[in-house]
Amino acid sequence: GGNNPVSIAYKTVGVAVRSVDAAMRSWAEWVQGGHATQKQVDTVKKAYGVYYDTQTTLKTAVDSYAADPTAANKAAIVVAASGSTASGVALVSLISQIQGKK
Repeated sequence: GGNNPVSIAYKTVGVAVRSVDAAMRSWAEWVQGGHATQKQVDTVKKAYGVYYDTQTTLKTAVDSYAADPTAANKAAIVVAASGSTASGVALVSLISQIQGKK
């Protein structure tokens, strides 16, 4: 149903995922246009790595809850979704800052 922790997590994270996807497309065009320094490329790559890791953690939490729907596994989804969303927001903000967008 719509109120289970898996649905809630994916709805929450889905907004961040769409924002990250759009930011990364914009970033790729920015880099291809020769506007980014190597340091900026490395910084965004590192931030994306953090984001990717939090997405992996969330998937693991969801899989654990699906296999064993305990309160602890439910709580792990909430924590993982929060971390994923926060890292996604940080990545989008970083790209916007580098590109000079408000």
